[in-house]
Amino acid sequence: MRHDRLVLATLAATLAATLVGSTAAAADKVTFEQHVAPIFRQHCQACHSQDDASGGLALDNYNATLAGGAGGEVLASADVGGSRLWKLVNHEEQPAMPPGGEKIPADQLAVLKQWIEGGLLKDAGSKPKPSAKPAIASVATDNSGKPVGEPAMPTGVYRQPVVTSDFVGPIASLAVSRWAPLAAVPWQRQVSLYHTQTNELLGVLPYVDGTPQVVRFSRDGSLLLVAGGHHASLGNAALYDVKSGARLATIGDELDIVLAADISPDKTMVAIGGPKKKVRVFRVADGEKIYELGKHTDWITALAFSPDGKLIATADRATGLRTWDAIAGNERNDLRGHSGAVTSVAWRSDSAVLASASEDGSVKLWDGTGKAIKSFGAHGGGASSVAFAADGRLVTAGRDRKVKLWKADGGHIADLTDMNDIALAAVFADEDQRVIAADYTGEVRVITIEDKQPAGVLPPNPPLLETRLAKAAAAVTAQEQQIAAAKQQAEAAGQAVAQAETARIEFEKLLAAAKQSADEAAARLAENDAALKRAQKELESAKQEHEQSKQEFAEVEKQLAEFRTQQEQSPPAEGDAAAADAAAAKLALLEHAYSDANGAVAKLQSQRKAARVQRDKLRETQKSTKQAAELASTQLAAVEKQRAALPPLDQLRTAASAAAEAAQGAEAAGQQLVSAREAIESEVADFSRAIAALTESSQSLTANQTSIAQSLGAAEAERQAAAAAVQAKADAVAEAKARLDELKGRLRSLQNEQRDLSAQLKASEDQLAGVTQQMGDAQQQAQIAEAKLRDLTAAEAMRKAYAEAE
Repeated sequence: MRHDRLVLATLAATLAATLVGSTAAAADKVTFEQHVAPIFRQHCQACHSQDDASGGLALDNYNATLAGGAGGEVLASADVGGSRLWKLVNHEEQPAMPPGGEKIPADQLAVLKQWIEGGLLKDAGSKPKPSAKPAIASVATDNSGKPVGEPAMPTGVYRQPVVTSDFVGPIASLAVSRWAPLAAVPWQRQVSLYHTQTNELLGVLPYVDGTPQVVRFSRDGSLLLVAGGHHASLGNAALYDVKSGARLATIGDELDIVLAADISPDKTMVAIGGPKKKVRVFRVADGEKIYELGKHTDWITALAFSPDGKLIATADRATGLRTWDAIAGNERNDLRGHSGAVTSVAWRSDSAVLASASEDGSVKLWDGTGKAIKSFGAHGGGASSVAFAADGRLVTAGRDRKVKLWKADGGHIADLTDMNDIALAAVFADEDQRVIAADYTGEVRVITIEDKQPAGVLPPNPPLLETRLAKAAAAVTAQEQQIAAAKQQAEAAGQAVAQAETARIEFEKLLAAAKQSADEAAARLAENDAALKRAQKELESAKQEHEQSKQEFAEVEKQLAEFRTQQEQSPPAEGDAAAADAAAAKLALLEHAYSDANGAVAKLQSQRKAARVQRDKLRETQKSTKQAAELASTQLAAVEKQRAALPPLDQLRTAASAAAEAAQGAEAAGQQLVSAREAIESEVADFSRAIAALTESSQSLTANQTSIAQSLGAAEAERQAAAAAVQAKADAVAEAKARLDELKGRLRSLQNEQRDLSAQLKASEDQLAGVTQQMGDAQQQAQIAEAKLRDLTAAEAMRKAYAEAE
C-alpha cells in the first residue's frame, strides 16, 4: 500500500513519547514483555489468546496485540485517545472489557496508559513505534463543524489544468464547501475549484492517478477528498489541502477504480469502495487499513459518513443498502426496499435521517433504526443523486434530465431546471440559495432557487494558461478595435450634432422670415377687409341717400307739375296781383327746390358711382392681398415641413452622449482586459518559476532538516548520556541500600548527586523538546513543498505527453 506521509512530525511525537513523566519512568521503560503482558494474562487472555481469539483479537503475543482484531488495529502509538483497546478497558466504549465486571485496577490502567504513551515498547531494547495520531492539522470548529474564523479558500493555487480537450464527458460527482463559496468539479486527471458566487476559476488540483469519480469536502471545509483511478487497474483516494492545493495523502491502493468514497467528520478515516464489492476504511494518519466491510454482493456505488461520525452508510448496484458502526465496522442495519441499483446516499445534518436514491426512480428516507419513513417517486427512469440542505430540504437529479427541489418530508417544491442530458449530480450551494447540477454531457450549471434561472456554468475542462493568455491578448486586440470604432462613432455623432445645430439655426431664421411675411400679409389682408367693409358701407349709405334724394326730387317735381297744372287750370284773377305774386313766388320756390333736388340727385349719383369704383378697387386689392397671404401661409407651411425633416437634435445629442459613454466604457473594458492579460502573464511566469522555486525550497528545507536532525542527534546523545548517568547512580543507590548501615552518608551524597543529574536530564529534555518542535515545523514545510512539487512535476510531464501525442 502506497501512502504519502502527511504533514506531521512523527519523529517528534516518537521522541516525545519516550520521555515519560518522571525520572524513574525514564530509567525504567514500560514494556509489553515486562509490564503489560502480565496484566493481559490476568484479565484478558481467557477470551483473547491465540487459542481462543474472540473477535480475532489475541493479547498473549506482542505482534498479535499490535495487529488487532477483525475490526482492525486497537492500539495507536503515543495516542491513548486513538487506541480503541484503551477505551474498552477504561469503559469509555462498549463492549467494556473485561466483560461483566469492574475495570482493571487503577495502577494497572496507569501502566497500560504509560505503555501506550511510551510508544508500545516490546522490551527494554526496543524503540518506540511511530505515532499514529492524525497527521492533518486540525481546524478549530464548533459543534456544527463550522471552522472558527474564515473558512478555507484557495490562495495561490495554480489554475493550470493537467490536460484539456474539446470533449467533456459525464460528471457524476460535485462537491460544495459547507462554509465557503467553493465548488469542486472533477474531470479527467484534475479537479477544478470555482467560486460559486462569481463562477471564477480559483485553482486546478492535479489528480494524475486517473479519472476522479468522487469529490468530497471535509466537514470543516479544510480538506478535499478526490477518489478515482483507472478501471480494472488502479484506484485510490487523495486528500488535498484546500488553501494551498497541496496533496497531503494518498489513501488505498486498489486494483480497480474507486467509485465511492468519503472522509469522516473528524478527518481521521477515509472509506473507499468500487467494483471489488468491498468497502475499506483506512486511517488517515498512516494510510493503514482499519477494517473492511464485505457483505455487499455487487459494485459499491455510494457511501457516506454520518455528520456525527458514528455511522457509515454504504450502497451497491444490486439494491443493497447498509449502515455500519463507523468506529468498529460492525453492521447496524440492512435497509431493504429499493428494487434497483442505489446510486446515491446522503445524511441530514443532524444525522437522524438517511436519504437514498435509486435507479428504480425513488428516493427513500430512513431513520436511525433503519426503518423507512418516506418513499417518493422522484425521477422517471431512475434517480441519480440526492443531497440535503441544512434545513432538511432535498435536491435530486435523474434520468429524466430534471433537477428537482423537495421539502424535508418529501413533498415536491419545484422542478429547478431541465439539463441537456441525463442529470447525474446536484448539490446545494451559497447557503442553500443555489443549486449546482451536472449532466451526462459534462455541463455543470448553476441555478438560483428563487427564480429557477441559470446563474452561469462551471467548465470542468478549463483552458491552459497559454490558451487563456492568447485569448486575453486577442480580446485586448479586439477591444482596441472596438475602442477605435467607438471613438469614431462618438466623433461622427458629435459632428452630426454640430451640423444639426447649424441647420436648426438656419431654419429658425427662415422660419422667422416666413412667419413675419405671413403676419404682414395677414395684417394687410385684415386692413383691406376693414377698408372694403367701410367702402361697402359708404356705398350702401350713398345708395340710400341717392334713393332718398330721388324720392324727394320726384316729390318736388310732382308738386311743381301739379302747381303748374293748377295754375294753368285756375290762373289768378286779373288784377289780383297778390295772388299772382304769391303764385309766382311759389313757382319760383318749387323750381328752385326742383333744381336743388335735381343737383342733389346728380351729386349723390356721382358719389355712389365713386363709392362703387372704390369698392371694386378694394376688392381687387383684397384679392391680391389674399393671394399674398395664402402664399405666405404656404411658405410658412413649407418651412414647417422642413422643420419636421430636420435631424432630431435631442436624439442626436442623446446618441452622441451614448457614443461618448460607449467609447469611455470600451476604454475602461479595454483597460480591464489589459489588466487581465497582465495578470495571466504574471500567473504564467509564476507557474513557470514554480517548479524551480519549489525544488530550491525543498532542497533548502532538506538541508535545514539535516541540520536540525544533527542538533537533535546531539541532544539525544546528551539525553542518553544523562539517562545513563542517572541509571548508573540509581544502580549505585541500590548497591548503597544493600550496605545501608555502613554507607548511609554515601547514600545521601549519591541521592543529592542523582537529583542534580535529574535536573540536568530535565534541562536536556526541555532542549530536546525545542529542537523537536523545530524539526516538526521543518518537516511540515518540507512535506508541503514536496507535495506541491510532486504534483506540479507529474502534471507538467502529463501535459507534455499529451502535447507530443497530438
